[in-house]
Amino acid sequence: MYRVREHGQVTRKSTQTKEMLLDAGQRLFANGGIHAVAGKQIVAAAKQKNASALQYHFGGREGLLFAIIDRHNAEIEEERRMMLDGLDGLDGLDGLDGLDVVDLRALVAAIVVPFARKLQSADGREFLMIVAQLGEIFDQWDAVAPRSPKQAQRALRRIDETLKKGPYRLRPEIRHERVTRFLALVSEALGGRARVAGRRSPTLANDEFEANLIDMALGALTAPSTT
Repeated sequence: MYRVREHGQVTRKSTQTKEMLLDAGQRLFANGGIHAVAGKQIVAAAKQKNASALQYHFGGREGLLFAIIDRHNAEIEEERRMMLDGLDGLDGLDGLDGLDVVDLRALVAAIVVPFARKLQSADGREFLMIVAQLGEIFDQWDAVAPRSPKQAQRALRRIDETLKKGPYRLRPEIRHERVTRFLALVSEALGGRARVAGRRSPTLANDEFEANLIDMALGALTAPSTT
């Protein structure tokens, strides 16, 4: 019985340490920059005496960054799944020739809305400030990787298929670039709003900001191509 209690105490302490590292890392990455913050700063901010705590629990800074993103993505992906499941004709790619701008708007909303909901909390705003710094990997949105958010890819691939057909008929290279820049536009807009939250009153209320962001993103995706 003694050993069981001892093991339980160690497990709880380990969980608490991980949570403290996650919280400290999120705060520092959001405000100091994902490339600028050193691992020892995170360990110190998490009030850990063991200098190897970050390496032990997450394998280093990059592992911690992915863990922070995963912690938020679980909720985001579930909402996104429900939104996509609610759209007729999106279980497969058949019949997409008939999609119009309204349907494409719904796909854009499936990316924007779950992200925008994170603006409602300080924790969520820190997450958005981190995502806005990940622009260098946005062009990998169609890559198959274990950590890829499946529902986000589901929406992005259907946006790509829609731009391939109907009135748009964009060639593959243009479609890939448009989806990449769409992600950059959305993440930077949400990250920027998250950064100024609490400092000054925004021009638009959250619901107006969200709708306008969807409008802008839709315009960027569907603009006539001259190439």
